[in-house]
Parts: sequence; structure tokens; C-alpha cells
Amino acid sequence: MTPDARLQAVIELLDQILAGAQSNGAPADKIVASYFRQRRYAGSKDRRAVNEIVYKIIRDFERHRYLLEVNPSMQVNVSGRSLLLAHFIISEASLPQFDVGDTFTPAPWSAEETIWYENTRELYADFAVPEDIALNVPEWAAEGMHARFSVAFANEASALNTKAPLCLRVNTLKADMEDMLPCLNKNEEVFVKSNISGLCISADTAINLEGCKPYKIGQIEVQDEAAQIASLLVYAEAGHQIVDLCAGAGGKTLAVAADMNNQGQIYCFDTHKSRLAGLSKRAKRAGVHCIQQKVIPEDQQTRQHMLAPYTQKMDRVILDVPCSGTGTWRRSPDLRMRFDGKRLDDILELQQQLLREGAELVKPGGRLIYMTCSLLPSENEKQIHRFTEQANSKFSLIDYRDVWNAKQHLKVMPQTLSNIPEALCLSPGTHNTDGFFVCILERSTEK
Repeated sequence: MTPDARLQAVIELLDQILAGAQSNGAPADKIVASYFRQRRYAGSKDRRAVNEIVYKIIRDFERHRYLLEVNPSMQVNVSGRSLLLAHFIISEASLPQFDVGDTFTPAPWSAEETIWYENTRELYADFAVPEDIALNVPEWAAEGMHARFSVAFANEASALNTKAPLCLRVNTLKADMEDMLPCLNKNEEVFVKSNISGLCISADTAINLEGCKPYKIGQIEVQDEAAQIASLLVYAEAGHQIVDLCAGAGGKTLAVAADMNNQGQIYCFDTHKSRLAGLSKRAKRAGVHCIQQKVIPEDQQTRQHMLAPYTQKMDRVILDVPCSGTGTWRRSPDLRMRFDGKRLDDILELQQQLLREGAELVKPGGRLIYMTCSLLPSENEKQIHRFTEQANSKFSLIDYRDVWNAKQHLKVMPQTLSNIPEALCLSPGTHNTDGFFVCILERSTEK
């Protein structure tokens, strides 16, 4: 691909990613992968060059969008072309000129685009971008992020703009850390042990796992360290009966199954059949055979009927609820584009609904483990306060530190960022994990 053809690919990909964000369609990583699968002629250098610009713009989306709106007399619509124009201004690059009639290059800049670029470049040099915008925190998340981090806001928001490491979980059903680390580092010292999860190995560089034998035979699984920690805090024991109510692709299910040594039963529910299908493949590879999967609809009446047999019979209920995903911006920067205040309000109501639903399944003395990959207090502490007030003392908080001290694979205990001291809140800036919240609630044994 020529340099101009690469820029055309950037424009096309940005348009598809914007459309996906507006329609709640495929995420950016899947769009990019599909795009290049259909263009086998694009070499590895081409893909890297295009990805670098696309993800730079996505990670810096709030600043780019702000630039498109900063001149009231010359605002332009947000599109692949306009975002690329803004990118040239922010990166202080000269505006490239494209040849007329070349099929694989962008159309030449129009007179309006050129005038906007020149005027906005001059304007941009003379003004300071607001802090939230400069740090790529969208308006719908800003209040919650400031409330979470206070004076550490800039440092924590900056960390969310970086690239996340590749984190692997050693599958204790098939391997152990002492054998796995030298195996993975056979040719090059890339992977290191974590200081928090005793099952976590991480690398700062991209690794092709498809050709990696330990991955292919299920000795390791891709899972962020925060999710590994959350899975261990479930404190699953052999013989437990467990419901994973929002199982998704089953990363935590597989981790919990290994923690209980495949002894007991995990009932995995999700509203998406395709996600559960992915869990089946992963479970087979990991050697996990203690799970049952069921697609559960969103219709409340049908859900109640399907869940009735499990009412107050579960030792553990894992509730990794749908959320804004603010804690995963390092991995999925396009989530900033895919959310707004309305969607956040809808998610908050769904979280409460799932809390009530999951609580009904917990037996006396059993535990409900509430999790999100969000850093917003509205999705975490406020939801716990609201739930416990409505639960009328049926549930009490279990301190994560007490569970931590009892678990074999949890190492250096992290300090929580939550204002609920019993709950654990992690962040990239403080812990170098995804942003994550875990709260353990135990049902009273009294009638």
C-alpha cells in the first residue's frame, strides 16, 4: 500500500468504527480485523501503520472531536475525513495532497476542508484544551471520574490512555507457574510474574498466541489481572454450586472452575448465544467440565421461570454486570465513543435489576459477588448502597482483605480505591490492572 492508500484505509476504518459506535454494532478491534481479512494484499507494515493512526485517533477521540467543534463559524461533521484532518493538526503534520483519479487514495481535499484546516490550525495554536478533553474523558464520565480520583484524576486518566499489557492466567488444571514462565520465555525474556495475582504472567509487547502451544492446549488463558483477582475473590470451593448470571465468553467461569478443581457445578447464563458458544470452545481447551450453559432471554417473566429452580440454593452467585467499561479504556478505547448519559442511566437500572435477581439465588450463608469493569461510583458504591438498603439486612459486606488472606494464589494485597473499605477497586494508574470493582455480599443465615 502507498502512504496515500494507507490514509484511505484510515478514513474507511474510522467511518466504520463511528457507525458501529452509533448503532451499538461491532467494536473497533473486530472492525479492524474484518477490514484487513478482506484485504489480504495489505502487508504487516501496512496494517501496523494504519492501526497506529486509527488507534491514536480513537484514544484521543475527545480532543479530536473538540477540535472539530472549537470554531463555531466553521464546524464540520465528525467523519473519517474530518477526524484525519484534526489528526494532522494535533500531530502538527502538514496536510498531504492526494492525486485526482487514483482509486486507492482519498479524494482531494475540498476548498472548504482546506480552509477549515488552515484556520483551525492557527486557532488551535492559541488556546488551551480543557483538562477533561485533553485527557480524553467524555462528558458523561467526567463527574464520576473526578469523584473517584480527586487530586489523582490527571494521573489516573492519563493511564487510561496508554496501552494495556497482555495478561495471561495460568490454568492450574493443566499447569503451574514455575513450569509455565520458563516455557513461555524459552526464546526471549518477555513475560514476567505479577506481584498481585499469583497466576498472572504479563508482557508489554504484542504476542501471537495462536501459534503458542501452551495456549493451544489450554495451559494459559488470556485474562486481565483484575479479572483474575475478582475470580479468586469468589472463594469457590470444591463441590460448590455456583451461578454465573452474566457469563459472557466465560473468562471468570473458567478461572473459578479451576479454583474449585472442576468439582461442583457452575451454571452459566447469558442473553447472547454466540458468547456462550465461545465459552464451550474455551472450556474444552481448558479441560473444564463442571459447567452448564443456558441462554436466558431479557424478558423478565421468562427469566424468573428459568431461574426459579436455583432460588436460594447457590453457594456463590457471580454478578459481573454489564457496565460502561470505563476501566477498560486502555484495551477498548472506542468505548468512549459508544456511551452517553442515556445509555449510562439505562445500565444503572439494569444493574439494580440484576442485583435483585442474583440475590434471590443465594442460599443462606452463600455469597453474591458484584463486579464491574467500571470506575464510576454510580455503577459501584452507589449501587451497593442502594441494594443493601433495599435488602433489609439480608446481606452483609464481607471484607475483601479477609478473603485475600485465605487464598493461596493472591499475593501482595492492593489498597482499595473504594470509599467502601470492604470493597476492592483497582485502577490502571495505581495497580496497572484494568479498572475493576468487586464487592462481596453474604446472605444472612437467619430467617
